[in-house]
Amino acid sequence: MKKTIVSITVLAALGAVAFFLLFTSKTQQSEPIDTPIEEHAEDFIEPEQETFVFEMTYRGLGLPKDEPLYNTSVGYSGSNDANDSSFIQALKAKVENLQTISNFNFRGAKWSAIELEGRNPVAFYFDLNADGKMSDDEKILPLPESEWLFKNPEFITPDFMMNTRDGRQVPFRVLLRVHCNGRLVDQTSPPDCTWSPHCVLEGTSVIDGKTATLILFADDTSGSFTKFGSGSYSLHIGDEKKEETERFKSNPLLSRIIHHNGIFYHLNLIGNHEKGQTIRAELKKYSGPISDVAVKMIERKPFEFDLDFPWGIACKEKSLYFKVSGDRFKLPAGLYEFTKGHMSYGVENENQWTVLIEDLEKEVGPGQVDTIELGQPVLSVTAIDVDEQKKNDAKNQSVFLKGTKIRFTRTIRGTSGELYDRFYQNHLSAHGGKRVDPKIRIVDSDGGEITPGKAEYG
Repeated sequence: MKKTIVSITVLAALGAVAFFLLFTSKTQQSEPIDTPIEEHAEDFIEPEQETFVFEMTYRGLGLPKDEPLYNTSVGYSGSNDANDSSFIQALKAKVENLQTISNFNFRGAKWSAIELEGRNPVAFYFDLNADGKMSDDEKILPLPESEWLFKNPEFITPDFMMNTRDGRQVPFRVLLRVHCNGRLVDQTSPPDCTWSPHCVLEGTSVIDGKTATLILFADDTSGSFTKFGSGSYSLHIGDEKKEETERFKSNPLLSRIIHHNGIFYHLNLIGNHEKGQTIRAELKKYSGPISDVAVKMIERKPFEFDLDFPWGIACKEKSLYFKVSGDRFKLPAGLYEFTKGHMSYGVENENQWTVLIEDLEKEVGPGQVDTIELGQPVLSVTAIDVDEQKKNDAKNQSVFLKGTKIRFTRTIRGTSGELYDRFYQNHLSAHGGKRVDPKIRIVDSDGGEITPGKAEYG
């Protein structure tokens, strides 16, 4: 019986000289996970000396062009139980052309709806008080087109008391964006909608004689503003102003130690954001050990590299989350996971290709220079019989009987264990890099090609 041999031909970042291979992309679940109840203290404790205190107050945001931006939104796909909602039933008795949408975070108000005229959304219906009934103030009109931030219709709810999935009642406001420029919105295809919080917690204090403003952004539409590694923040001291281009960049993640203009601060959040309660934020300059971290690419001629890209870094054990950039930066001591970063490189210039780098761990010691060496990637390929993959003893193979269904896994790791993931060829697209998929060749035992293909979707 003739056997089939599997081989991989790399088409990726340094394809001409066999350097990189695109790694399998990850998928995300659309069903959100439960949000744990936030930690809070029973009573406020007077802060120590040299602690900067911010009494945080809730503020619903106005027109997006004039306000702090979240720059993130999330969409949920749901089950087909919209008809079980008394709110939707009440709507359908009054409005003909409706498309239902869902958000699992709103307990008692999971289902809402968009009213369409042709393909144009003309109203958003949201059960503000979660009573299952339709009232006049629960019909929300779109913002004027001149105020749309991303060229898609936007709706902003008034402030309402949100019932969270963990049993709290919190003041909240949301923005709904209907993406008409993507999937067509009509009566047979549901609108592609995304939700974003549209409210913040805001407080002021005085740091080194200058007025400081701290803003806490919610993690998503769960109602939490104090989850480290999920929520985010911005801090402005004195006359600091954010450039217009900076408004569209994501805010740093909330962390027990935050970094601002070369100074690290301990952040302590006391209390809870919910009905009848407030949050106090305390900042105190960090006095623990700080280390220098240097990132170095092991040279490989004739390639040029640019490491001046942002990294997401987390020390989850200590609830520390930072965004750093460049090839040298400072961090408090600890064991860090470099969760996501980019590097560009090429032969003609350093910007021909971009690669996503993930899954790198580094112990940063106190008071020293720690060097992270990147490069010297090694490709490993596993191929497993699909019928055997669920077995604990499923084995990687290179030879299969003709007709066998095979599952491939391709991994590239560098000298420090870093994972090289998605690859983009920058000059192929005017709107950013074009992802390049690796080619696959299936050959027989004599080396003859049976069928070519490519690993689509990563």
